[in-house]
Amino acid sequence: MKRQLQGAAAGCLFSGAVLAALYVSGLMSAEEESGGDGQTDETDVITVDEHASIIEDLENDIERLSQELTAAEAEEPASSTADPEEQQENEEREEELIYVSLLEIESGMTSEDVVRELARQNIIDSRNAFTEALRDSGSENEIQTGTYEVRSDMTEDEIMDLIVR
Repeated sequence: MKRQLQGAAAGCLFSGAVLAALYVSGLMSAEEESGGDGQTDETDVITVDEHASIIEDLENDIERLSQELTAAEAEEPASSTADPEEQQENEEREEELIYVSLLEIESGMTSEDVVRELARQNIIDSRNAFTEALRDSGSENEIQTGTYEVRSDMTEDEIMDLIVR
């Protein structure tokens, strides 16, 4: 939620900046909007009042999104002060979660690419630890291409046995 609000606020800010830049640079002049024939159509022209209204709306959107973001951030600490037993139950549920994924190793992928993909799929906890295990076993350059079913409850050795062969 926090990232969505930040993204929306950034989008509004960016839109306002683009409109301001267009206005200042004169790209939205009546002549350019009408095709350069010297004649303008009332629908082609943005008046100063309309432009000010657009900027005001964007500023209001930014202010509203900032307030929502502040409110969302204020709610986050409340969840961290929850009942310790409830927190422990939530942590246990997260630990019980086992990810199962298909790991596709393509020709040209480096061991770093494979490790990055394993981490992205939540199969390994530490990219550094798995990279070090590959290096220590001498298997860093012996990873085989193919598609492998991997699970987050597999040990590093089990994963290496599967992808190194």
